[in-house]
Amino acid sequence: AAQHGQVLTKSLQDQQRTYSEFLAGMKTAKAFNAEPRYFSELSQSLGKVRAHQLRYARLSNASNSIFQVASTIAAAVFIYVA
Repeated sequence: AAQHGQVLTKSLQDQQRTYSEFLAGMKTAKAFNAEPRYFSELSQSLGKVRAHQLRYARLSNASNSIFQVASTIAAAVFIYVA
């Protein structure tokens, strides 16, 4: 979780940097027709953030499921032994 949090934080920082650069230089970007580059960077950044969030959600759900199954098995073994 910590590793995915760091990666997600980095992706979100990249996304924020792209927003800031575009908004700060909007007139310049329009003048030099650089909008497609910013949109491309933003699209890639959003794709990375989405992929990391999905991976984190899958891992989180998998670990919760494993814990629930292990707890159920432990309770069943305890009841059987008792």
